[in-house]
Amino acid sequence: MSSIQPTLNQSHVDALKLAFPTRPVPRPIAIAGAYDSDDISRDFSVATTDMVGDESIYQNRTALGAFTPAAFEVLFPKYLEYVVRHPKSEVTEKVAHFLVYSSPTDTRLVRDRLDRLSMEQLQTVAQVLSGVANAVRNKERHLAMAVEDACEALRAYEKERLGRTT
Repeated sequence: MSSIQPTLNQSHVDALKLAFPTRPVPRPIAIAGAYDSDDISRDFSVATTDMVGDESIYQNRTALGAFTPAAFEVLFPKYLEYVVRHPKSEVTEKVAHFLVYSSPTDTRLVRDRLDRLSMEQLQTVAQVLSGVANAVRNKERHLAMAVEDACEALRAYEKERLGRTT
């Protein structure tokens, strides 16, 4: 008897594209003085998000914290699309670790970035990451746990944000 492995599919990418439509990539892209800010800006110097390729995402897998808030808002969904296509990649690990705050400074930075997303966008992110965790659970347990931690951090953030608006 074979076990059925959960899979990621085009519906996850479609959900991201619906929640995050193609937009111009804003300038500046990276925070001035951030590690490799010139390289990051060069690698993402395309006109619109539909022109961002996998190579740019992979080469800049640690750049989420270096993006300006406006650039994060339009480029983060491209990272998530990459994660759907390559769930066992280092990019998946870096996205998960970015969302799990590791210090007060990181917490402020991540919350500042997530504040720019609508609640519907946050729910789409959580849905996609949950699908990723399920897809890698049997083969990459450590990665699945990291992604589940990111989902938990998103849920906590959503709850905290809802508390700020009531």
